[in-house]
Amino acid sequence: MTLLFDDRLPTWEWWILPQCSSFGYSIDNLFYWIFAITMVTFVAVEGVLLWFCLKYKRDPNRKAIYIHGSHKLEVAWTIIPTFIFVAIGIFSNETWGWAKNPTSSLYPKASDFQTTIRITAQQFQWNVTYPSTDSKFDTDDDFTKNRQLVIP
Repeated sequence: MTLLFDDRLPTWEWWILPQCSSFGYSIDNLFYWIFAITMVTFVAVEGVLLWFCLKYKRDPNRKAIYIHGSHKLEVAWTIIPTFIFVAIGIFSNETWGWAKNPTSSLYPKASDFQTTIRITAQQFQWNVTYPSTDSKFDTDDDFTKNRQLVIP
């Protein structure tokens, strides 16, 4: 039996909710990659902006001049983001396909994840006990989660 979440993996619970689905780890990885690309782009753009602000700061002795622009630079800052968006779309296609259609033949079947769980009611909460890999309850390796039910 494969557990759908793993407490040993580093979590960013202050920022991202714990993974509660079989494809949560893949979606979180996509988020981290897109966030990293966004942060690198943000730092680069802000660095160039700061450099231009310092290089061309106000000088009362300098006259303004008109510069037409660069066609090559305009094409480059259009093509590069296009390639980045296409790459993100290609690399995320499999994960989003699995998340939107988990019954597809390309992905694990729900019957592969069938398990029996024990739910115990307490005042103001539910305790969910998951069996160990032997699928038997009341053994030493069972574990209980308070107020957390994970359904494959």
